[in-house]
Amino acid sequence: FKEQDDHALMLIPSSRPPAVYFALGRLVAAALVHASYGDVALPFRLNDCMLKYIVGQPIMAADVRRRDPVFYRHRIEALLKPGGIQEVAGFLLVDQLVFAEGDRELRPGGASEAVTADNVQEYVQLLSEEYVCGAVRAEIAQFLEGFHGIVPLELLRDIGMSFDHLGNFLSGVPSLDVRAWQRHSRVEAAGVTDD
Repeated sequence: FKEQDDHALMLIPSSRPPAVYFALGRLVAAALVHASYGDVALPFRLNDCMLKYIVGQPIMAADVRRRDPVFYRHRIEALLKPGGIQEVAGFLLVDQLVFAEGDRELRPGGASEAVTADNVQEYVQLLSEEYVCGAVRAEIAQFLEGFHGIVPLELLRDIGMSFDHLGNFLSGVPSLDVRAWQRHSRVEAAGVTDD
């Protein structure tokens, strides 16, 4: 893990054996089990993208914007403007933008499929996922296998666990708005109610 700009941790490329990431997944899942009993389990936060992978939510362009505003502005925002597909292709010095990033296809057959106005939204979603996960795909897969071996993805989906709720369960809330807490609470003591 490495701390990101949002002060949360995300997996990074490493030469560590896959078993290390599997074990990390197990550790975080065990922390979630403890958190379900009211304990704040982790003294650090996991990055929103990592939490999204855990609960099975897709990585979106907004995740890339939060993680790397410069990449977002030049590769995604520019692409979505009128004439953006051609502009980005020119910036990348290619004749045609296709469903590939470097030597990796964003989907099967993507290296021969042109990005068009009709499929640009799908391209953006796949590019966003590749940008966040591409370099650490194997590590994330091992982490998720370890995590979901203890806390199955189906269980998280059945209870409607979102990535932000998972983050709160695992690490708590970074700050507490005491005034909001007072406005939305009711105090009862010795039979006396104070509204």
